[in-house]
Amino acid sequence: MENKYNATVKLNDGVWITYHKIHSLKKFVSMLDQKFNGSNIKRQKWLFCNIYERATKNKLGSYLNGDNPTRPREPFEL
Repeated sequence: MENKYNATVKLNDGVWITYHKIHSLKKFVSMLDQKFNGSNIKRQKWLFCNIYERATKNKLGSYLNGDNPTRPREPFEL
């Protein structure tokens, strides 16, 4: 399976995190929801993430946290 996406994630404390080699956006967002839900030691929540195509480094979209239509879905839709 080809690695399709890279992502940058901004947390509520101003920290940026970069993830490489993302295969499934749905699983990636699920991981963000579990890891950065505000109940960890630093009370971090993810605010938004930017998704990039790994091969071309083109930005495919920006997505907000929460119940809104901008959350990524599989297959990826532009």
